[in-house]
Amino acid sequence: MGKIITYKTEERIINLDGKSIKYTLLFKNVKNLTCRFKNYENKLYVIAPANYSYTKIEKFLQEHKRAILNWVEKSNQLKFNLTRDFIDGEKYLLLGQEYLLRINKVYKKQEEGISFDANYLVLKTTKDEKEYKRKILEKYYKNIAQRIISEEFQKLKNKYSGKIPNSSEYSLYIRKMKTKWGLNNSKTRTITIGFHLIFACIEDIDYVIIHELCHCAVRDHSKLFYSYQGMLCPDYQERKRDLNKNIHPFICQIEMLDSLI
Repeated sequence: MGKIITYKTEERIINLDGKSIKYTLLFKNVKNLTCRFKNYENKLYVIAPANYSYTKIEKFLQEHKRAILNWVEKSNQLKFNLTRDFIDGEKYLLLGQEYLLRINKVYKKQEEGISFDANYLVLKTTKDEKEYKRKILEKYYKNIAQRIISEEFQKLKNKYSGKIPNSSEYSLYIRKMKTKWGLNNSKTRTITIGFHLIFACIEDIDYVIIHELCHCAVRDHSKLFYSYQGMLCPDYQERKRDLNKNIHPFICQIEMLDSLI
């Protein structure tokens, strides 16, 4: 099959065991009916072949209601548990390490910022307002993501330029990304990495960068692509599992970084 085309998109509701579940229905040029949970957006997507009837789609959803309702429950728990108030004791991730937040009151604006004390992430602020503290923390994450991801990208590009065709031609762009860790654009010769990857350890960051660099040589996820990736990142399956199991849930509902993810 060639390029996937979306013919029509609809917002719909289905009743599953007395609960009204909202979902986005996309009719595409695909062969099979599937559903996907996008925790980043807290939404359920249903992808259907263009000729499928609503009756057939709803029957499919009823048959898979247990998985759907389990996801809704888990998603609601994440939303409740990870709402940020920026107070002492909240947990935050940076480079794969977990830190407890500690708020320190300072009296000069130039003293504001972030520091670390053992397992504590110390937020120094002149104001106790939630939005004000969020901006200080967000600025820190943005700056450190820009620096560290850029350093890792340049290091890996230089290291593997002789092994991955075309990779030396690519530049890096770091921005908010809602549904992907990274993206390779062959037309603009750019690799885009999401800011939120700064929550992950260096090994996971390197895996995503290598994955996108491999797309400089092979556009699809074919056996040839995975031969490149397996050669340069032998533990890529472990790295992928870590991102999905440990980093992705933390990102899903984190209020602090709406502008980043």
